[in-house]
Amino acid sequence: MSLLTQIQQTTAHAKSVGALHPLTTAQEIVVDQGVPFMVRILERIKKKEHYQAKQVEKEVNPFLPYEQDLYVGDLSSTHVCILNKFNVVDHHILVITKAFESQQTWISRADFAAIAAVWEKLTALLFLTVAP
Repeated sequence: MSLLTQIQQTTAHAKSVGALHPLTTAQEIVVDQGVPFMVRILERIKKKEHYQAKQVEKEVNPFLPYEQDLYVGDLSSTHVCILNKFNVVDHHILVITKAFESQQTWISRADFAAIAAVWEKLTALLFLTVAP
């Protein structure tokens, strides 16, 4: 089964059991130096704030353990693919490590290999997020 099919099936399942909490956005086209960009503006963040308030003030890894209803599949021995619980577009996935890693560490070869595994199978826009 292709990665896209796995993502689509997981999305349908996660929606049916209420595991996804899509965030509503307004869309606006912004042109910068002649290049149009679609910008999404978050309309309400209450749903996400409510969920985060439940995670009392303690050191929490929001991805581990990940919710099984959001699990798409293993990408490697070190990384998995899950759906973004608070998505602004359908089929928004996250590539996460199986074991905790501080966001203040350097991106590793294993991280790049997992990202490459996604990029080989999907036409996708990828972002790398690291803490300052």
